[in-house]
Amino acid sequence: MKNYICLRKLEELKKSLLAHTLNKKNLETLIYWAQNTKTGDKDELNFIDEQIWEEVSANPETCSEITCPNENKCLFKKARNKILKCDIIITNHHLLLNDLYIRNEILIEKENHENNFEEENININLILPSIKNIIVDEAHYLEEAARSLFNKNFSKTGIKQIFIKIDKIIKRQNINNIYKKDFEIFTIQNFENIEYIIKTQEKLPSIYRITSDTHKTNFYIRIKTYLQNIIYNLENYQITIRSIIQNIENKTAKIELNRLIKNLDQKKSLIQNFISENQDDNLCFWIDNKKISLYFKHQKFI
Repeated sequence: MKNYICLRKLEELKKSLLAHTLNKKNLETLIYWAQNTKTGDKDELNFIDEQIWEEVSANPETCSEITCPNENKCLFKKARNKILKCDIIITNHHLLLNDLYIRNEILIEKENHENNFEEENININLILPSIKNIIVDEAHYLEEAARSLFNKNFSKTGIKQIFIKIDKIIKRQNINNIYKKDFEIFTIQNFENIEYIIKTQEKLPSIYRITSDTHKTNFYIRIKTYLQNIIYNLENYQITIRSIIQNIENKTAKIELNRLIKNLDQKKSLIQNFISENQDDNLCFWIDNKKISLYFKHQKFI
C-alpha cells in the first residue's frame, strides 16, 4: 500500500510548515508527477526522496472513510480494484514480496488475537489478490529485493522525524505541551552520545556486526547504556502523547497520532532486540556508521 501516493496527504503536506523543511525541487517534482500520474505507483519515479515519500504515501492506519473525503480519487483503491479483475498479473519483485510479507503478518496477527481479530481489516493492506501460481523472472535478483524489504532499522534521524510529525499534528489542534519536549531532547542527546562514542572509536568499520562477543566489550556496554536511556525516554514520551490524544476531538488527528505511537513501539522493540543478550540466531544485527547518519539494523538470514 505504501507504494502508492495518497493525494489527500500530499495536499496536507503542501499546506503545512513541514513542506518548508523538505527539498523544494524534489517536492515540486513529486507534485508535478502526482498531477499527471494515472497509477500513483512510486515505481514510475526515477528518483524518490524517501523523506517526502514517507509523508505522502498511502497508509492503512490513515486510509478510511473517516480520514478520506475524496475516496473516489484514491489511486491505491483504483489500482487494487483493477487488479482484482485480472487473471494474470505482472508485477515487480518488491511488490510481490511486500504482499507476501503482509499476508504472513496478518496470519501471525490473527493467531495472536484470534478473538479480537477484525476480518475486514485484512484487505486494506494488500494490493494483490490471492495467488495460486507464481512465475518469477530474473529470480537471481529476488534475494537482494528480500534483503532490502526485510531490513529493519532505527536511527536518530528516523525517530526525530516521528517527533516532528507528532509535533505538527498536535500544533494543528492548537495544543501546547512543553513536557514532551524534554523527552524529545533527552532522546536525541543519547543518540548524539552514541555517535560520539562511535566517532572516537579507533579502526571501527563502517559496517560493524554485533555478535555475542561484542556484548562483553566496554565499547558496546557504553552504547547499550545510552540505548536503555532512549527506551526510557520514549516510554515517557508516549505516556505524554497518549494523555494529549484524550483531549483531541479530531478523529483524523487521533488516528494519525496513534499510528505514530505504534511506530515508536516498533522502534523501541527494535532497540530492545538490539541490546538483548539473548538475540535470535535467525537475526543479524549491525551498526551502519554512515557519514550522514548512524543506523542500527537487523534482518533475518535468508
